[in-house]
Amino acid sequence: ASILAQLASQNSSGVGSDSPEVSLDLTAPEVLLATGSAQLANINITSDANISGKLTAYEATISETFKALGQTFLGNTTIAGDLSVDGTMSVSGSSLSALGTLFLQNGPLAEKVDFFNGKLTIDKDGNIKTLGEVAAASIVTNRLTISNQPVATSSANTSDGGTQSLLEGGSAVDASIGSGKLLAGQTTLTIPTTQTSPTSKIFLTPRASTSGQALYISQTLPGESFTVKLDNALDHNLDFNWWIVEVQ
Repeated sequence: ASILAQLASQNSSGVGSDSPEVSLDLTAPEVLLATGSAQLANINITSDANISGKLTAYEATISETFKALGQTFLGNTTIAGDLSVDGTMSVSGSSLSALGTLFLQNGPLAEKVDFFNGKLTIDKDGNIKTLGEVAAASIVTNRLTISNQPVATSSANTSDGGTQSLLEGGSAVDASIGSGKLLAGQTTLTIPTTQTSPTSKIFLTPRASTSGQALYISQTLPGESFTVKLDNALDHNLDFNWWIVEVQ
């Protein structure tokens, strides 16, 4: 019988009697009432839900589309798919693509761009520094500067009596550009350098008169040296510059 039926039966048969009380085991009203701080352990919404206040949750799973029309603040974020920014830039896997021009460090306070922990850097003035090699189909430039160009601060005697300039802050035998001197009465001069190879091109530029003779390379030892020669000795010293260019 229902609770209402039991109450009706008690009222009709036991009003004013000494019959024992019937325990209905009802839930207290304060337990049934929800307060403002009630917690929902599990709730499923199958229709639309509008929340005008603040929503706080430890975890949320959105199976379809999630839209945030205002500002969004994110901590550590993992994106399992592609990322599109403003419809003009996209990140897909390890590929970064942009419609039109992709700008890097174009802000007024931007400094340099660093790749591979300093292996390649580009500063705000456009200067590029790399620790590796630069390969290009062609190079167009107004000026080419070799940073380790020799300076006439001191000289070293070569094996055949001539002299070769030393590099400031470096070693002459590791240089690809430098200068030498053929002494008066001398016809050959060997320049020690590790930069020579079977495919090297060596350019010589005399800095004084050769009396109509050609200054040329008579021998090249890869990784060791090259020899400069005149057919006939001069009565004066002959300074010259040399430059090794590697051809691949």
